[in-house]
Amino acid sequence: MGIFENVGAFVSGFLSDRANRYLIATGSTLIVEIALVLSIICYYQESYALCFVTAALWGMSDCIVNNMCNIITTTLFPD
Repeated sequence: MGIFENVGAFVSGFLSDRANRYLIATGSTLIVEIALVLSIICYYQESYALCFVTAALWGMSDCIVNNMCNIITTTLFPD
């Protein structure tokens, strides 16, 4: 999960300079929703590979959401 948080940080930092920040924030909430659905599926399927993918999505979504919140907040309130 920690490796994918770093990947999420690099991806969201790279994209935040080049794309609409609000669109990236919306996309990050979609990643959270997908991770939630996969978590429920993992509970019933007991698949280790799916658990790994779910943990990766949780790590990426956690970092991207935090990064986008910080970027949008510092843009709206510069001081």
